[in-house]
Formats: sequence, structure tokens, C-alpha cells
Amino acid sequence: AGTFLFCAVMTAWVRYDFSKQASNENSISGYLSDFKDGFRLIRANTILPFILLIGAMLNGIFAPIGAFQASYIGDYLHMDANMLSILSISMSACMALGSFLVPFLLKVFARRTVLFWSFLLLFPVYLLLTFAPYTTALWPAALTILAFGWSGVCVGVLSVLFSSIFMETVPKDYMARISGISNALLMCISPFITLICSALALFLPIPAIFFLCGVLFSVFSLCIRRMKGFSAIK
Repeated sequence: AGTFLFCAVMTAWVRYDFSKQASNENSISGYLSDFKDGFRLIRANTILPFILLIGAMLNGIFAPIGAFQASYIGDYLHMDANMLSILSISMSACMALGSFLVPFLLKVFARRTVLFWSFLLLFPVYLLLTFAPYTTALWPAALTILAFGWSGVCVGVLSVLFSSIFMETVPKDYMARISGISNALLMCISPFITLICSALALFLPIPAIFFLCGVLFSVFSLCIRRMKGFSAIK
């Protein structure tokens, strides 16, 4: 609430004279022209298509977990809503930890190496979620919390890398239009993967779907090393 209040106060101090803009910039043809220019830049750039794909997959990683989280905890782990809160706290805290670790990792490894291993190390997350329901005592809860925390660290690292590479690659004059295309792509991938997972749920148990997702994301991690955009990242 305090953050929203602060933003509202700061916004009230913003002053911008929109009358200085040319009238044709607000026309439909102007928007379409900007949109086309953004796609031209993406096609001409080696890194941009790659980093947009990374962003889309980064958004899609949590789609299966988000789609089945409540059912998984209730039907397979036989736990209540308190577990949802614990998992959310675990993931959020570990995402912050992952973001904090990025500068230290980049002192030792190249960015593309950190990017590759952060994606590949998400496979154990889905592996833990696959086998956690079949353990006993406190192990189901412990393995699930570990999985969410582990995923938080990896995604925290990937988010920082995605943002930094995106900012460095996109020219200043194209930032708005490329950001718009990027946001549209990133928002589309989650419902698409959720729809596929929902269809799979008609035939497979949720742990099996998690295992399948882990394998697919691992294959994707291995494939990105062969892409031109990956080798272009320093």
C-alpha cells in the first residue's frame, strides 16, 4: 500500500507537454509504422530473437506449476492453504537471493554460461515435484519447499540476465516499441502452456506432467547452446 501511495504522489509531480508531439505520431498509421520498425529491428538483430525466446520460456516455466499448484498440494501432498503461503514465501525469498548472487556469478563465469546452467538446473525442480508425493513423513513438504526455493534462485538469476541483456541490446530509440512486442509475447506464452497442460491433465497425473515439463525444459536448455544469439552473448 505504501508503494502504491508513493507512486501516486510521484506521478502527480510529473509534467509533460504532449502538445509538442506531431499529430501524425498519434495516428493509427504512426503506431503501425512503429510496430513494423520494431519487428524489423528484431529480424536484423542476432541477440534480440534469442533473448525474446528466453523471456517467453522464462514466463512459461511457472505456467505448469501455477496451473496445478492448488490441486497438487491438496490432492497429492494432502496439505492445506498454509502450504501455499509457505511456498510463496520460499520462492519470493529465493528469487531475491538469486538476483543478489548474479554479480558474484558474473565475476567467475560468462553470462551465457550462467544463463545456460540456470535453465538446465530447473530440471531438478520438476524432478523433486514429481517424486515428492511418493515419499513419506516430512519429505513431501520438505522436497516441495526445496523445489520452489530452488526454482526461485534460478528464476531470480535468469530475470536479471534477461533484463540486463535486453537493455544492452535494444537501442534507446526503439526501447518502447520492442518492450511492447516483448510484453505481448511474454504474456501470450503462459496461457498457451497452461492450455496444453490442462489437456494433458485429462490423461496424465500431475506429477507425470511435471516430469514431462522438466524433460522438455531440459531439452530446450541444451538446444539454446546451438543458437546464434547464445554465442553472441558475452
